[in-house]
Amino acid sequence: NNSNQKLETSTPYESIRFIGEAERLREDYKLLKSLSQWQNTLFVTLKLGHQNISKKQRTAFDEETLVDFSDLKTAWNIDVGYMFSQKIGGFLNVGLSFKKEQDININGSNISVTGNGAGVVKIGLGVKYLPFTKDRWSLYTDLVIGSLRAKAGGGSGNINISSGNNSISPEEKTEKSKYLNFSLGANYRLGRTVFLTSNFQYSITNFENNIGSVSGLTGYTINLGLGFSF
Repeated sequence: NNSNQKLETSTPYESIRFIGEAERLREDYKLLKSLSQWQNTLFVTLKLGHQNISKKQRTAFDEETLVDFSDLKTAWNIDVGYMFSQKIGGFLNVGLSFKKEQDININGSNISVTGNGAGVVKIGLGVKYLPFTKDRWSLYTDLVIGSLRAKAGGGSGNINISSGNNSISPEEKTEKSKYLNFSLGANYRLGRTVFLTSNFQYSITNFENNIGSVSGLTGYTINLGLGFSF
């Protein structure tokens, strides 16, 4: 009688444990499946990159502005877009690079100043293609076409506090151009909303006139960033 009672007690317990385990596995499967879904999602990514301008784009040093755009190593990119299907999406791209330097030397009443600044702003439209998605991982390619504005400015001179003389004569240059970006990258989802993203990006940009010691900004950028999808 006791052995029969133990068997009757253990059997329902084993059944409940099995059902609970099956339910947990089903929820885990649903989570992984949801993490691989991109269709009909709005996404926002913020990426920080290290860029390198091609040596073929470099010209003689710009003595007028004292700027060398090849020194611009840091680039920010923000993408806001929508996935129309599991594989195809569109987005707005905004890129920004800037750098400012200033050197001030004081000798009595005489102040010697040398400074320069450089900035690049990009705004474009892009297409995103996801050839592979599995669980938390997805691979993608991006193609972006847009407009770019580059500005370089700088100068040097002296200021005499006693006499009030100012010999500083700043020089500014601005160039506008089209740009083309091609990227290969990967996403890794941390959850349903947040994901990590990285890519290798190749950009093509040529100026009509030389500016900031370069004839264009063609080169590559390696980006790392954080993304959100809704």
